[in-house]
Amino acid sequence: MISFIKAACLTAVVTLCPIAASADGFSLGGQIGSIGNFTNDAIGDGNDRWQSASYQRSWFYNGNVFAPDDAVEFRLRGQIVSPWTGQSDYVDPANPGAGAVSRNRSYGSALGFAAYAHTRTGAFETRIGAELLVIGGQTGLHSLQHQAHDLLGLDSSYDGRNRNDPRISNSIGGTVEVEFAANYSIQNEFRVRPYALAQAGSETTVRFGSDFIFGPLAVSDEHRWTRDAVTGMPLTAGMHDIEGFSFIAGADIGHAESSYLFPNNSQVDIEETRVRARLGVQAKIGMFSVMFGQTWMSEEFDGQDEAQRIGSLSIGFRI
Repeated sequence: MISFIKAACLTAVVTLCPIAASADGFSLGGQIGSIGNFTNDAIGDGNDRWQSASYQRSWFYNGNVFAPDDAVEFRLRGQIVSPWTGQSDYVDPANPGAGAVSRNRSYGSALGFAAYAHTRTGAFETRIGAELLVIGGQTGLHSLQHQAHDLLGLDSSYDGRNRNDPRISNSIGGTVEVEFAANYSIQNEFRVRPYALAQAGSETTVRFGSDFIFGPLAVSDEHRWTRDAVTGMPLTAGMHDIEGFSFIAGADIGHAESSYLFPNNSQVDIEETRVRARLGVQAKIGMFSVMFGQTWMSEEFDGQDEAQRIGSLSIGFRI
């Protein structure tokens, strides 16, 4: 069944992109804009561990295969997860002679190529699509991380070259994703967006939560909202064009059935219940705009010593 789902994901990604771009009557219109987001625990709790780093960028265009008056999103992202050198091994008090057992997650990375159709009916929004995943050391992201750490002189950061930690094997996968959201304008500068999100394939999860947007960013009804894949931080192509200061808050709770980050041969078990809480500020002054946020993420695997706090950074510059 899982193999069938992965095959369906790959087929959806391969077919959705060219159809959205060229099918008669559904050709893409002009580009609405793009948005990028960088996450790193170094700008969160200050440690180099677990959800170590990620970057994603989405490009939005008018028109899609389901409704030419709505939008299509193409997304590219990279993600790195790593063990934490500060996490102690586990010794079973009932059998200390068996020795210490590692409770760390495997070192791994992934590149994702995705396409999503955005539709809107009144206050209700839908984002549906699929992502092709290239998983493991074949992404080259491990080498990029090592080079970045060397360049910045981060000697205390995790260095997989000097460790023998388990690694996530090379593979190709895919995930189908559907998100339903309601968009309510409570006051002129206060918007509430409850949502439900489901994924199936290489990542099989469901989440329920809500976003709260305060300030000028909450005013426009024209935004096409997407979401950071790691933190769940809401993002929109127009956020770096909004003058002034806006605040973003949100939280979700979910159930994780399986994940490409915890394959069958992983030495730790996936933590099924997932909770995320986030807070961010967006500001634009003149030509420069920035969104900075913090996300608290509950434990992702059995044996994880504590929750993790990850920082998010998105920068825009308009001439």
